[in-house]
Amino acid sequence: MIPVNKIGEYIKNTNCPIVFDMDGTLTSYNYGTYNAFHDKDHAGNAGSIEYLNEHIYKSIVKPIPVIADFLKAKDMKNIFVLSKETHGQEADKRWFAQKYYGILPEQCFFTSSPEDKIDVLNKVLPKYFVTNNTPVYIDDYAEFLSDVRDKTKYYTAHVTIFFE
Repeated sequence: MIPVNKIGEYIKNTNCPIVFDMDGTLTSYNYGTYNAFHDKDHAGNAGSIEYLNEHIYKSIVKPIPVIADFLKAKDMKNIFVLSKETHGQEADKRWFAQKYYGILPEQCFFTSSPEDKIDVLNKVLPKYFVTNNTPVYIDDYAEFLSDVRDKTKYYTAHVTIFFE
């Protein structure tokens, strides 16, 4: 018999620090015209200028209602965002996290690479935690969740935990 995953029960019933990735986790990643997201324009060029100049977090990107409902019952002092951001959209991501989820802007952290996220998880975020419960990192990227499991003391959950 396959063991039952306990992480959903843990995040629901424990006042634990929860760290969310932003893109594809706290946001719908379906904002391309005929593709899931912006990575290539119609000519096949990576990251079109139109995308980079647009405030997508204030206009296109949508929140995930089931996660917003989940967070209504949580202590927001224990909820964080950790996002890779290389397009200068930190302020818009903070605005989005606060408007749709109630996450305080000062609890949103940004890195320029996924590798730097591990350092922030291990060295920066624990200073802000208000409980000693094991923190949970939630992301949509399975490979990075494996890195978090192997290189930190966090529990991990794929964003689909909210849809089970």
